[in-house]
Amino acid sequence: MTPPSTMPTFRAFLAVELPEALRLRLAEMARDFRAAATHASWVKPENMHITLRFLGGITEAQAAQITAQLKQQLSSFHALRLRAHGIGAFPSLFKPSVLWVGVETLDGDLNHLQAVTEHAAQAAELPAEKQRFHAHITLARFRVLPKLAPFRHAYEAHKQFRGDEFTVSHVTLFKSDLTREGPRYTRWETFPLSCNPSPSLSEMP
Repeated sequence: MTPPSTMPTFRAFLAVELPEALRLRLAEMARDFRAAATHASWVKPENMHITLRFLGGITEAQAAQITAQLKQQLSSFHALRLRAHGIGAFPSLFKPSVLWVGVETLDGDLNHLQAVTEHAAQAAELPAEKQRFHAHITLARFRVLPKLAPFRHAYEAHKQFRGDEFTVSHVTLFKSDLTREGPRYTRWETFPLSCNPSPSLSEMP
């Protein structure tokens, strides 16, 4: 079902929030790349997160359906322990358009968690995500190819970046508003995770 054009929609996504200390460390590291990329959009520390599922424009009815689905599924989902680890770029380090930090799973199943959010999105009749999930934290998007020499220098200095481990105790549905100052994210709903074993995909309705 495609929402009728007369029905108001808002941009939204499902994500894992990050501890403040990690966000500040990532912002500090990102400063070392700025000399290489003057034409870039740098993610503000308060906006850093791990996207599980970008939803695009959804109606409030779809948001309610996703909320109901995730409240049911995630109430018995095991909390995760993650760590930011390593740095990379899409599509490659030689032609970067997005600078990101990787995510290491120490306990739990992040891919399973993402699959649950994908299931909820499709249950709300959103099209299936075509791209394979790659957990990461975006630091910047380059509008112009950065200067490769200083970019590689910063990369070599930080490629072994390792953050402190942190616990993922909830998933957040964010509303995203695009402004002249950059995107503004507002929590629409949060879904607590439990300490119970994760449900298997076969147990999903």
